[in-house]
Amino acid sequence: LGSMRAEGQLANGALELPTFGIAVTGGVGHFALADGTLRWSELAGAIGKSTFTGGTLAVDLIPDAVDLIPDPALRKLEATVDADLAGTLPIVRRLVGRPEPAALANVESLRGRASGTVAYEADRRRAHVAVDLSRVQGNVRYRGVPLPIEVSGGAVRYAGDRLDVRGLDGRVGRSQVRAGAMELVLGSVPTVRAASADAVVVLDEIYPWLASLEGLRRPTSAIPSESGTVAVRLVRLSGPLNQPAALDYEAVLRPQQVRIAGPTLPAPVTVTGGELRVTPRTVALDRLDAAMLDARIVASGTIADYAAPDPRFDLKLADGRAGERSLDWARTRFRLPARAMPRAPLTLSSGRLQRAGGATAPLV
Repeated sequence: LGSMRAEGQLANGALELPTFGIAVTGGVGHFALADGTLRWSELAGAIGKSTFTGGTLAVDLIPDAVDLIPDPALRKLEATVDADLAGTLPIVRRLVGRPEPAALANVESLRGRASGTVAYEADRRRAHVAVDLSRVQGNVRYRGVPLPIEVSGGAVRYAGDRLDVRGLDGRVGRSQVRAGAMELVLGSVPTVRAASADAVVVLDEIYPWLASLEGLRRPTSAIPSESGTVAVRLVRLSGPLNQPAALDYEAVLRPQQVRIAGPTLPAPVTVTGGELRVTPRTVALDRLDAAMLDARIVASGTIADYAAPDPRFDLKLADGRAGERSLDWARTRFRLPARAMPRAPLTLSSGRLQRAGGATAPLV
């Protein structure tokens, strides 16, 4: 084979590389055989439900030591593709080989289509795969995420140990995501280098999932139930994906109509309007409008160490009022004598509430 030379054209032919699950049908292109390597150019055809054009392919024909039957080894592959994602996923996994990156291994199912370019090149040390998709539409089920993920638009690039996503639009369950961007470093511990997005989050679905994640259970356990919708702008996110408590982030939340319920509350708290800026240690409130029973207050300020048993806070209060029901609850909850309670209705035009920290720290 090393001394054989040939060249020609393929018209409506078939090629097969079973090691990688690649079987080309309706193939057209030019081929040349020299020095034991079969090279294809201007290759076009179909692989299952996917089509490709402008393809180049190099295959080493290595004779078996026993029977001298060539055992084809893929050296290089490049093409512009319109891909069926379900059929492409097993091919990409074979091309990447082992060990398979966790971010890829956790994909349980993939449906849809994408268009872009694919490049594969193998040398003596390892195989190099680059996938650059400019248009992606599909549905994903991902291990650890209990909700279906739908992608309606965006660009994805995968090369080596990096996955970059740009302009991502879609849904996670009933929650909407727009203009999502992420730089992910793959490996034994997938790590986010940077991420941002705009979203409208449906708390009925998302909050129970977040509350179940290791590292987030403690701060969410005090509030067992949240419902409604929140507009979210993820400003930044970085850190290891398998350690939620170690993530560094900043997010701006604008409650649209949120209902918070729990055993320590006499009735659900409804939050509308205002803004919260959340980081791992601090929540900054800007005119957050909250109501419970027949009471209402607008709060601004900061809450530090909000996940701790005794958070510190400095809040400015405005536009407050309390009716008979909420005053009766406060009297019972804090064991206040009836003569110490003001007469309903109670109004508050402005005020301030502070606690420096610690269970015994006074409220001022």
